[in-house]
Amino acid sequence: MKHKEVRLTLVVLESFVALTSIICGVGLAVGAIQFPLAWLQGTPFSDYIILGLVMAIVVGGSSLLAAATILTGREVGVLVSALAGLLLMGFEVLEVSIIDRNLGNWLPLVVTLQASYEEGEELPHATSPHIYIHIPFCRSICIHCPYNKMVFRNECYVSYEKALERELRCYLAQQDIPLIQTLYFGGGTPSMTPELIHQVITLTQATFAENVEIGVEVHPRDATIERLEQLKQYGVNRISLGIETFQDALLRTLGRGYTGQQAEQAIQNAKKVGFACMDVNLIYGIPGQEVQDPIDDVKRCIALGVDHLSAYPLITFEHTYLGKLVREGKFKEYSGRKRARTQKEIARVCLAHGFKRTSVWSFTKENASAYTTVTRESYLGFGAGAGSKVDGEFWFNTFSVAEYNKLIQPRPAIRLKTTEKFRRLHWLYWQIYNTRIDTQKYEEIFQRDLIKDFRLLIVAMKLLGWIKKEGSAFTFTEKGARWSHRFQMLFSHTFIDDVWTQCQREPWPKQITLY
Repeated sequence: MKHKEVRLTLVVLESFVALTSIICGVGLAVGAIQFPLAWLQGTPFSDYIILGLVMAIVVGGSSLLAAATILTGREVGVLVSALAGLLLMGFEVLEVSIIDRNLGNWLPLVVTLQASYEEGEELPHATSPHIYIHIPFCRSICIHCPYNKMVFRNECYVSYEKALERELRCYLAQQDIPLIQTLYFGGGTPSMTPELIHQVITLTQATFAENVEIGVEVHPRDATIERLEQLKQYGVNRISLGIETFQDALLRTLGRGYTGQQAEQAIQNAKKVGFACMDVNLIYGIPGQEVQDPIDDVKRCIALGVDHLSAYPLITFEHTYLGKLVREGKFKEYSGRKRARTQKEIARVCLAHGFKRTSVWSFTKENASAYTTVTRESYLGFGAGAGSKVDGEFWFNTFSVAEYNKLIQPRPAIRLKTTEKFRRLHWLYWQIYNTRIDTQKYEEIFQRDLIKDFRLLIVAMKLLGWIKKEGSAFTFTEKGARWSHRFQMLFSHTFIDDVWTQCQREPWPKQITLY
């Protein structure tokens, strides 16, 4: 660093890179510089905000620091300059990859995991007190729904009843299975086939724990007094109403098949029948929806007396019809700024009305319990497309209902055996989702110190003001919850969309590689 001319040249170059990165990054983040959102379809990003912030803060900041250290004549300036160059190179690779993908040349950046199942392999013989039942039948297909589903056909349904019973009986025949603590039904539209719910409850009730939770997703069209009382008589004590919105025009856009008034009546009926928990799902970011619309929906739900409220951003999964429309430019998605404003206001309203945050997108009334399905240490899924996770191993049933119905001996379509490190990361992921990281619980499960294992992450989140220490746990601030919400969306786009898209294309995929 003795040559003044070289030092000044480096300072000018680093300053130029810093200034350009900060201006362009801020421009991307606030929307002053715009690229088509369709370019991001199938990538980990739903908008350009995170890309812009990375460019401005990480690339721009490191370049600015490099310029300052070189100007002062410190030797460390060379190292900082090299780091800034590597960060810029990494950002450019990401940027070029996104552009290349839209030209039909998507090159994988990082292979994170592979999942495969070979016929003849030993089948999983795991147990869990938490059971999920997937019933994929619907009256019609909503344009945004990413889940495994099909239009109801009686012949297929009758075969499915038998196949599901075979799979459950195979599990129940195992020795020393634990008592079932939670039994949740999802879909599809499980509430349109109450007799199948009754069949499953009857089959499994001999293994129920004393205060077993039995939850069912209920379509508003099924939420009549008669149907709800029928479900309650079967033993259902928790329901989740897929309201989505009370706005008639938006309900028509999604193809939901009911009106806002019918949605309100569904909540009133559930309140009248009485369940231990009544959850309502709302969606924001629907094409044509204004920021105030979901806020009004939340206020309406609170006024109607719901126990648990889940407000999800509309995620345009690649394999859905909505994803196709977005790629073709026929629907315009919410901007990142609009989504962030909506999310912040929803939280403000819920917290002001005495609800507490119980996940990145859920709020629960004080003294009520949350409606949760697979956010558990372990769970077993039954039915076409159902997933399971026990002791660091994941597996999925075939998504093809026709293929599932043919199975005499149940077997997974794909499975993934993970390392302990992956298990720890996965555990941490769900704690972040639940906005509370319990260090004591981590030590009980893994016999390790969470702070030592994830020191950099914990320090970074504390410095950013995302978490605060409360006893043996770190709880997320509202700022932290909002940013965690954004990373949850990245995870959905990166992994869940890839797995579901490939599983719906191939009944028995040989291999699924995630990037």
